[in-house]
Amino acid sequence: MWRQFVPARLAQLEQGFATVEPRMRALGLARAGLRVQALGFEPLTEEPGLLLGVLVTPWCLNLVLLPLQHCDRPGPTLACPRRFGDWALEFQPATLAEPGAYASCGLFSDMGRFADQAAAQATGEASLQALRDAAAGVAPAAPSPSRRGFLFGRPPEARA
Repeated sequence: MWRQFVPARLAQLEQGFATVEPRMRALGLARAGLRVQALGFEPLTEEPGLLLGVLVTPWCLNLVLLPLQHCDRPGPTLACPRRFGDWALEFQPATLAEPGAYASCGLFSDMGRFADQAAAQATGEASLQALRDAAAGVAPAAPSPSRRGFLFGRPPEARA
């Protein structure tokens, strides 16, 4: 049932941040070649009324908590710290005319690190997947040993 509301909410989120973009460009904070894009939004398991996803903008890459229903003011559920496995993240509540109340947690504020929209999108999706894996208790993949480390019997974490 929640899926029917998601496209409209994400369109509101993207539209709201698109209205901020001219001001960010005027301040010199927006990277050319990047656009506002909402990625991977799904309800939180423990709070199905909140969507978690990534928002790519020309000036930042953020995790975003977005209520499934439009709210004019952030409620207490948006203003509290969140745990995802061993990670504790602080989300900052905010409000725009559209989408209304939301909360964000910054991942990157220097968007000059990204060559293009695809690179920012891939980083955002990988960050979101790592967060979801941590919340589900999935251990990160072990790094592969280097050829030299493998030949000398050194574990990957022993490499410098």
